This record gives sequence, structure tokens and C-alpha cells, in this order.
Amino acid sequence: MNVKRFLLLLINAFILFVIFFMLTRSLWTLLIFVPAFASLFIKKGVRNG
Repeated sequence: MNVKRFLLLLINAFILFVIFFMLTRSLWTLLIFVPAFASLFIKKGVRNG
């Protein structure tokens, strides 16, 4: 097996894994933060109204 090709495959897999990990993390943070921000804005709206 060609070592250079194996290294390229390894690097590509690692990059894909990192991108996937970042996406899942951002999705989880969105799931956590969006309701909090929504409640904040709703409270502000209620106070102003």
C-alpha cells in the first residue's frame, strides 16, 4: 500500500471527523441556546408591552 495515499486518506478522514464534530457541537449549542434566547426576547417583549 502506498504510504502517501494512506496518509492522505487519514488526513481527509480526520478533517471530515472534525467538521462533523463541530457541526454536531454547534447543533447541540443551538438546541440549548435558541430556547434561552427566545425566552429572553419574549420576556423583554412582555416587559415593554
